[in-house]
Amino acid sequence: MRKAISPVFFVLAAVCFFLPFFTVTCQGADQLGDLGELGGAQAQQELEKTYTGFEVVTGEAETDLNEDTGDTPTPPAGQIPGIPTQPTGDIDLGMTQILAIVAGAVAILGIVLSLLPGRTGGIAAAVLGVVGAIALFVTGTQFSSAVKDAVGSEAAGFIEVKNEYGFWLSLVAFLVAAAWGVASMVMGGRAARPAPVGAGTTSGFGAPAAPPPGAPPPAAPPPSGLPPAVPPPTEPPPTRPEDETR
Repeated sequence: MRKAISPVFFVLAAVCFFLPFFTVTCQGADQLGDLGELGGAQAQQELEKTYTGFEVVTGEAETDLNEDTGDTPTPPAGQIPGIPTQPTGDIDLGMTQILAIVAGAVAILGIVLSLLPGRTGGIAAAVLGVVGAIALFVTGTQFSSAVKDAVGSEAAGFIEVKNEYGFWLSLVAFLVAAAWGVASMVMGGRAARPAPVGAGTTSGFGAPAAPPPGAPPPAAPPPSGLPPAVPPPTEPPPTRPEDETR
């Protein structure tokens, strides 16, 4: 029963990849005013995107971000003060995608390897849980850095990248799986610890413990059904002649 708990957290970490992971929002979209396709609520809608972990793994997030930023015309420099500039290049989520793939693969491996018998399953759960949590955490930082580096330093202050609940749930699931793996290792080690040599049973049930090495074999019990051997009677010492004359 204890071994079946760790895979549950790895399953949860994998399922969370289909939930919202990241949201990209342009804070300066409400400053555009009435400028046709760039203005008002439409601009706010176009500059706020939410992506799942699965979309990051498959590369759909990178494609969608580059399509949204590439189709928007760049206003002339200095014409409209306060409007963030458009990206200076494509948003490269290559490293983010690799780290997300690693985190997803670790979650799948954890489902299988944490079921191994003995302490092996606990060790696998602890190691994979830590690796998955680190890979996922770095995925979040890389995603934010990639988006802000692409828009340039001038517009980076207007861009907000937020980690959504799917990201945090998956991260917590990895950490709990690692903690439970460590607990399984400790409890499994105590259960497998042998009894001290020479310790026999005191309750009267079960076979006695084996004697320590080098000890003489125990005496064989008397045959069942026969009375114990009785020592022969002792005879009085013989009398001497001088004792009779007295």
